Amino acid sequence: MARKQTIDSDQILDAAETVLLRSGVHGFTLDAVAAQAGISKGGLVYRFPSKDQLIQTLLQRELTRFSQDAEQQCVRYGDTPGADMLGHISAIGQETEETASRAIGLLTALVHAPAMLAPVQTFYRTQLARLAQATPLTKRLRIAFLAAEGVFLLHGTGFAAISRDERQSMLDDVCDMVRSAYNSHEETARPSGSIQAYSPSSPPFPPTPAVAWLSANGVNGVSLSVERRHARAAQIIATATQIIRRDGIATLTHRAVAAEAGVPLGSTTYHFKSLDDLLNAVMREAIALFREDMFHWLNARRHDDPCEVLTQFILRGTTDIQDLAREYELFTAAISRPSLRPMALEWSNTVIALLKLVVPDNAAQPLGTLMNGFFIRALLTQHEHPLTHRQIYPAIAALYHAFR
Repeated sequence: MARKQTIDSDQILDAAETVLLRSGVHGFTLDAVAAQAGISKGGLVYRFPSKDQLIQTLLQRELTRFSQDAEQQCVRYGDTPGADMLGHISAIGQETEETASRAIGLLTALVHAPAMLAPVQTFYRTQLARLAQATPLTKRLRIAFLAAEGVFLLHGTGFAAISRDERQSMLDDVCDMVRSAYNSHEETARPSGSIQAYSPSSPPFPPTPAVAWLSANGVNGVSLSVERRHARAAQIIATATQIIRRDGIATLTHRAVAAEAGVPLGSTTYHFKSLDDLLNAVMREAIALFREDMFHWLNARRHDDPCEVLTQFILRGTTDIQDLAREYELFTAAISRPSLRPMALEWSNTVIALLKLVVPDNAAQPLGTLMNGFFIRALLTQHEHPLTHRQIYPAIAALYHAFR
């Protein structure tokens, strides 16, 4: 009896990478990948049902490789302040010409298909969210992060001919910026005449403006605390978020996350013992990203017509129905999962509190409820009957003025 042929995922991804780099996104087909891998199209579709999933898994593999390299570099710095950032920069310096060219090639091949870049966008959104605070420390760290990424992109794209020695010298300078930022921060934070040791368990950054504002207005919760996550845990959360966004919450399992992230199954269960633990972590990250975005968006418009501000916020939120659907799917999962209810309630309370940036306190909850109604209506009608300014503004205005 003939042995059943096994199809290796990495073999398929290697073939997909070859096709994508050779033919670009417009020439990328499942038939071409199957031919390159030397397998049947049926075997390919069994592993990767769609072209989008195949490309996103390919990008996730590349991000996972870099994250693992950064994690290894981070270990070298031990308890040094800024070890995570120093490890990230050092991993960029360790990239070979081949790996750098491949990564850049994948990104440029997909520049005209932004929807497929979701894993990369999630990766950078997570990195930058950590540096969103407008403090002297985080401002300097943000510049350092962008400088290191700039060196990588300029070299990888060929926009600047930078030798390996020059590149390493530039990245060494960026690492010095990080060390200097933390040294200045410690000097400022240290009481006069005292010697204060750095504690690795203490939060690496002060609260963001959004967190400070919410705390000052009596909103407390686990999502407001600053947490220094293990790099592997952060990678698992990012992968779980990507799976939920792409395939829905019902497809999320420890095994699915481990397979897509390229990590051992035991690693996912070590950091998140149950699926609810993982979903709580995903929800916490989602709240943090949503909170920062909503705070900055509303705060920048706090002197405008409140009814127009909320109308535009709703229209903005319904531009990507798929993202909105996944957010609500995660939120409503709390109905059947009691362990998620505190986090879901915190999300709701955060929205209501942030609305007070632009509306009277007693109007925030009614208006938040009305906005949820519009979002749910948009989800139900999808693109068949998109919401319009004419529908939203009068309803917002009527409720707003009722509480003036």
